[in-house]
Amino acid sequence: MKMNPIRFSALAGLLVVMCVPAMAQPVPTKLPDSVAIFPAGGRRGSAIDVHVVTEQSPPGTRFYIRGPGIEGDCHLEEEIFDAGQPSPRRPPTEVPVNYPRQWKARVKISGDARTGTALWDTFCAAGGSSGSLPFVVGELPEVVESESNSTRDQAHRVELPVTVNGQIHGERDLDYFQFELEANQVVHIEVLARRLGSRMEPIVAVVDESGNQFTLQRAFLGDDPVAAFRAPHKGIYLLRVGNVSVQGSPAHVYRINLTHKAVPLSVFPVSVPAGRVSRIEVLALTGNTDLQTIPVEVFPEKGATQVRLVSEQLATIPTLAVIAADTVVRDDTTVPVGAVLNSRLPPGKPLICEIPVKEKTHLNVRVVIPDGLSSAQIISAELRGPSDTVIKRFPPAAVTGAIKVQHDFRVRPGTYRLIVRSHGAPPSVPSTAVCQVQVKQSHPGFKLSAGRNCLGITQGATLKIPLTSI
Repeated sequence: MKMNPIRFSALAGLLVVMCVPAMAQPVPTKLPDSVAIFPAGGRRGSAIDVHVVTEQSPPGTRFYIRGPGIEGDCHLEEEIFDAGQPSPRRPPTEVPVNYPRQWKARVKISGDARTGTALWDTFCAAGGSSGSLPFVVGELPEVVESESNSTRDQAHRVELPVTVNGQIHGERDLDYFQFELEANQVVHIEVLARRLGSRMEPIVAVVDESGNQFTLQRAFLGDDPVAAFRAPHKGIYLLRVGNVSVQGSPAHVYRINLTHKAVPLSVFPVSVPAGRVSRIEVLALTGNTDLQTIPVEVFPEKGATQVRLVSEQLATIPTLAVIAADTVVRDDTTVPVGAVLNSRLPPGKPLICEIPVKEKTHLNVRVVIPDGLSSAQIISAELRGPSDTVIKRFPPAAVTGAIKVQHDFRVRPGTYRLIVRSHGAPPSVPSTAVCQVQVKQSHPGFKLSAGRNCLGITQGATLKIPLTSI
C-alpha cells in the first residue's frame, strides 16, 4: 500500500520533534550522595544550624559528623526550600536534573574542640556518600551572609577579623561584604571552596563604593585563591565574591577568612624530626609584590606524629608531620636510601634528585606535598635509571592526598634520577611550592589481610583486629 506523501512527511516531522528532546534530556543519577554543608564550618564554643545539601537522598537519611568535640549526628527529616537569587530563564535541558536538596541539621562545637577539619557524610538505605567532606572548626567570629547582598548598595557589613560564609545560589549571583580599613592597612583574604568539595570556582575582588576595582596581590592554595590588599587610604571597601561560570546552586558554598594576620602560603620544611628543635619558615603575602618570611620554632616530643605551628603573626595554625628522630634529612639533592629531601619547587625549573644505590634491592620513591602547606598541587615527575633510560613517567595531575608520586621498583647498583616539576601557577603569581622526596627500601609482595569477623564491635568493649602477614 502506498502512503500519501503529505502524510509521510508529517509523520517524519513528528518523529523528529518527538525524538530530539528525548535525546537531549539529561539522565539523573540514581545514587544518593553528599554534596555540601552550609555554613561549611563554625567557631569553637558555638552551636549552629546547618543546611546539609544532598542529591537523590530521601527523608530520613542519616547525617554523620566526626571530630573531637563535634556533635550533630541526626536523621535528615526537615527539608529547606530556598530558591536562592532569581535567575534568568534558561531552556529546560540546561536545568540540572540533580538539583541539590537541602536538609536542616544542627552542629555543636565544644569550646575546647581543636581547630582544623572535621569530616561529615550521609547514609541511607540506597547507599552513602561517595566520600567524606570537610567541616572547618575556626577561632574567628563567624558571619553567614544575609541575602540579598548581591549589589554594592546591599553589601553585608562585617567587622574584621571575621570568617564569612556564603553560597553562590543562583545564576550570575554575586555576594558583597563591606568593611573599613585604615590607610596602608592590609587585609588578608583566604578563600575555602574547592578545598571544601564545593562546586564553586571562586573569584574575588576588592572594589570601592563606586565599583572601581583595586589591584590585589594574589596566590593560590590548591584551586582556591588567597589574596592580600593594602588600602591606599582610609575608607570603606567591598569584597566581591563570584563564580567563574554563571552557574550557582546550594552546592556552591564558600568560607572566606578576612584578617589582618598573615595567611600561610607554604611551610618549609613540610616535616620535622622528633626530639629536636626545628626552625620553620612560613611564607605569606604582604599586600605589595613581595613575600614575607615568618620564622617559627617547634620542638615535637619523641613519639609525636604531628606538631602545630603557633605564631601571633599567623591567621591559621598549620600542622606538620613528625618523622623519626634518626631520619637522615638531606640539604642537597642527593637522596640515599633511607633519607628524605625537603626542597622548594621554583616555577619553570625542575627539581633533579640523585639516588645512589650500592646493591640490588627494591626501592619505594615518593614525592610528598601535604595539603594546605604548599601551592604545588599539580606536579609531574620522571624517574630515570643509571643509563638515563626512563623507568616511569608521571604526567601532570591533581592528586588528592599528601602523596603525589609513588613508585616501587627493583634497582641495581648505580645512580638513579628523579625529576619533579610544578605546574599550574601563572607567572605573575609568586611560587610558594615545596615538597619532600622520600626514598625507602620496599618489600615487594608484602600484604596484610584481615578476617571477615574482625569488625564485630561490642559497645563498651575493646576491639582487637587480628592481622596476618602473608
